[in-house]
Amino acid sequence: IGSIPNSLPQFLELGYKHDGGTSVVNWHNEVNIPFGYGYRYLTGGANTQLNWTNWSNPEGQSLRNFLQANIDAGLTPVITFYNIKNTLPSIGNTEQEKVISNLRNDSSMLSYYNNIQLVMQICAEAEFADETIILHVEPDMFGFIEKEARNQDVSLSNFEASVESSTHPITTGLPNSAEGFALALLKLRDTYAPNVLMAYSFSWWSNGGITNDNNILSESTVRQRAIETANAVFEMGFNSSNTYGIS
Repeated sequence: IGSIPNSLPQFLELGYKHDGGTSVVNWHNEVNIPFGYGYRYLTGGANTQLNWTNWSNPEGQSLRNFLQANIDAGLTPVITFYNIKNTLPSIGNTEQEKVISNLRNDSSMLSYYNNIQLVMQICAEAEFADETIILHVEPDMFGFIEKEARNQDVSLSNFEASVESSTHPITTGLPNSAEGFALALLKLRDTYAPNVLMAYSFSWWSNGGITNDNNILSESTVRQRAIETANAVFEMGFNSSNTYGIS
């Protein structure tokens, strides 16, 4: 959908996981391999003591260290924000059940929006504001949403989620749906960190995948499932007509 953002290279680049620090910069310079990205997960659940904000002192310093190490090494930082499942109360037996229950819990989502807002605010601090930073939001979650929406036979634009009902100021006027959730994150980005590019994962397994009992499916089936996934992307509001952009 759309085109590659101008702030990124127009070709494929590889990256590696690290947690920041001068040792990363030294290693990067020693191996002399032209990596393009450095990434790490921010996890723990938005309203728990294990949240990433508590990994260092002062609050959020570990994220600042990570961003600075990437800049010093000439890498584009990639942050994978993976908190919705472990945000309390996290009710359910499976990961999908926990994700969906939290997505519909007003208190959980208020904590979630506040937590990801802090990520944006750190990314926009003076020493990082001129850097392109990629925020990769909740891998697996959008797959769970798409899968559950198919089970309920509802569109993603009508799939229930806590957005305006969370009472976070940024969500005012947005629908309480999966589409509203995605737009709320884009609105947070536009408000607090315009240097951030948003990245969302739509998982291949959400509509059956491209294999069946280890056998490759027919080209027509794979094509149809690809179309279904693309339609899901549009149902989430990632198109040129939404107010807050698509990147």
